[in-house]
Amino acid sequence: MSRKRFGAGAVLAAVLLAGCAAAGEFVVDNGSFRVEFVDPNDPQLGCRFLRAGWIRSLHPAGSRESIFVTESLFGFHPAFGYACEIYPALDLKGLQALQIGVGVIERHPQSRYHSRPVELFPWQISREMRERETVMTARQHSGDHSGYAYELTVEIVIPANSPVILWKYSLANTGSRPFAVSTYAHPFFKARPGFPGGWYALPGGKRQPVAALPPEKTLEATEIPQDCRAIAAGGLTSGGYVAVISADRPFNRIDLWRSETDCFAVEPYLPLNLAPGECREWSWRLEIRR
Repeated sequence: MSRKRFGAGAVLAAVLLAGCAAAGEFVVDNGSFRVEFVDPNDPQLGCRFLRAGWIRSLHPAGSRESIFVTESLFGFHPAFGYACEIYPALDLKGLQALQIGVGVIERHPQSRYHSRPVELFPWQISREMRERETVMTARQHSGDHSGYAYELTVEIVIPANSPVILWKYSLANTGSRPFAVSTYAHPFFKARPGFPGGWYALPGGKRQPVAALPPEKTLEATEIPQDCRAIAAGGLTSGGYVAVISADRPFNRIDLWRSETDCFAVEPYLPLNLAPGECREWSWRLEIRR
C-alpha cells in the first residue's frame, strides 16, 4: 500500500488521485503535529465505522508517541485512531442493514459491535495542498437499497502550523424513505497504563478521572450543559496532551468508555433526521493542546 507525505508549506496546484479507487495511506505534517490517515477504500478496514477521515495516529511535534491507539483493540473489527460512526444502521431484509458511510452490513444477532460488511461502498477521493492548508475530500454514493439512498461528502481541512483538524460533512437523503440517525466521534485515546492523570471534562465542569469511570457510561441530554458543543480529554500518553473535540451544534448525548488498561473514549453525538430530498451539514473540530 502506498503512502504519501505532505509538508505544510508546499504548494501543489493539481488535485492528487481524484476519483481513484485505492488512494493509499498518507501522512500530513503541518508543523504542529504529524497525522497519518488510513485508506478509506481499504477492504481490510470494513466495519461499522465511517472510514473517510479516519486517523490512525497523531504525533504532536517533538513527540514519539501517538495520542491515539494505532493498532486494533479487537479481533472482530478494526478499532483504533480517531473514528466516526453514523448510527444506527438502516434495516433492510433479514439481518442486513445499510450503514451510512460504510455500505451494506450483516448484523450479529446478539451484538452490533460484531456486525460484518457484505458490500463496502467505494469512496471517490481527492487531495489538494494549498499554501496555508491541506484539504482532503471523500465522496460516497450508496445507490438505492429498499428505498434508502444517500450521498455523503467529507472534507478534511488541516491548516499549517495549527493544532487543529476540521471535518466538514454533508449528508443528503436521495432515497424515498426518511431516516433518523446520529453521528458521533469515536476517538481511541492512548493513556498510560492504569490511567494516571487521565481525565475528561465538559465546558465549565470539573475534570473527571478516567480511572474512576465504569467501563461504559452514557450522559443523556439532561446531564449535559445546555448548548454544550465541546468535550476535553487529558493526560494522553506520557506527554500529558489534551484533546478538545467540538462541533458546530449542541451535543444530545455523550458516551464515555475505557478499556481495562490504557485506552478510553469520549464520544459526543449529534442527531440527524432527514426526509427524502433533505440535506444536512455539520462539522467536527479536533484541537490538540499541551
